[in-house]
Amino acid sequence: MEIPENARQEFEKGESALKQSKLDAGIAHLQKAIKLYEPFPEAYTLLGTAYLEQKNWKAAEAALEKATSLDAHASDAYLALVPCSIKQGACSGRNGSTPGSS
Repeated sequence: MEIPENARQEFEKGESALKQSKLDAGIAHLQKAIKLYEPFPEAYTLLGTAYLEQKNWKAAEAALEKATSLDAHASDAYLALVPCSIKQGACSGRNGSTPGSS
């Protein structure tokens, strides 16, 4: 997957802001990265983890679910869904199965 340079730059700005504990700035950059390139699972994963830091469980769940829908192998997104599941009892739309299990 070739990510456009402008979207990659916004992602990197968001990642840098989050590392400096600037959640609002990081979220804004990640949202811009996604607007520039919607099928960007890494941006959704990082956005979801930023929302977790804010305790915005529903937004975190939505972003992380989007990441997993774009990339079934997005293990970071699946792992980040665990706190969401704990805080909400169970994330909506999840049936308790793990990827690849039947």
